Amino acid sequence: MAERTCAAVNVHLFRRQAQLAMAHLASIVETCDDAIMSHTLGGTILSWNSGAERIFGHSAADMIGESIEGIIPRDRQNEIVDMRDLVERGRRVDRIETVRVRKDGRKIDVSMTISPIKNADGIIHGASIVARDITERKHQEKERLHLIQELTEALKHVKALSGLLPICASCKKIRNDEGYWEQVETYIKSHSNAEFTHGICPDCVKELYPEYESRLLRDLPAGRPK
Repeated sequence: MAERTCAAVNVHLFRRQAQLAMAHLASIVETCDDAIMSHTLGGTILSWNSGAERIFGHSAADMIGESIEGIIPRDRQNEIVDMRDLVERGRRVDRIETVRVRKDGRKIDVSMTISPIKNADGIIHGASIVARDITERKHQEKERLHLIQELTEALKHVKALSGLLPICASCKKIRNDEGYWEQVETYIKSHSNAEFTHGICPDCVKELYPEYESRLLRDLPAGRPK
């Protein structure tokens, strides 16, 4: 009698510990920032945590019992078949990057891990999904790529002015890529972002306008090369 009572107490304690462990696990899942959801092999949603509500905009009440197709863009519906085939074979898919649709219709980039769910007999009957919104990260990657492309394009313009440039020894015109002669400033403007302003150097003043030489040199700021 005492042994049976002791066994009953142990069973009760075991069940209690199991219940507490399950409640603790459920609390972790519910409060996780990532979307955690599960669905049958047919795609019917079985669970939907608060992270999924925040990322996709749908409440658990709206989504449980509905098809997972509701958050998959039309042009990616083939992913359902591919993922189901992997899950049925017991394969886990880690951190694949794809696109999903929010309740407001906005598409977001997500990173997902998909795992098969087995029952007590070891038979696969569904899949669990952990999804993270990576839209901002993808946006930053695109901006970084765009900046690299702009810098690469700018370097092309700079490199266009390297090497040997045919220039007239008399009028100083440059022969362009088509073989025509054009002013130096025209050539440089077409191969870079440089802009020109016009002035006259002291040597040219001395040669062309000697009567203005003394006035020009007097008006130059102190310390400026003459």
